[in-house]
Amino acid sequence: MMEALLRLQWEAFCSWIRKEGGVDATEDEGGLNLDLVNSAVGRYRTATSFEEKKEAYLVLCNSTKRVCDPLTRLKQETSSKLFKF
Repeated sequence: MMEALLRLQWEAFCSWIRKEGGVDATEDEGGLNLDLVNSAVGRYRTATSFEEKKEAYLVLCNSTKRVCDPLTRLKQETSSKLFKF
């Protein structure tokens, strides 16, 4: 149940970022690249060995550093029941 809600939250976040321009800067300037984050998540999910998981986890951590501030901003701006949860 919790995973389903978090997936919905992520989808809403991705849509908001793309539609509202939630991040102004480019990736090189410290912006957020959602394709890179989604790719890193997929890479982690499909990793089979411990080494692959470890490497994918590090890539995922590095690619998600810039997610926290915009996600927090979206949660503050959004009055949906999902974000209230």
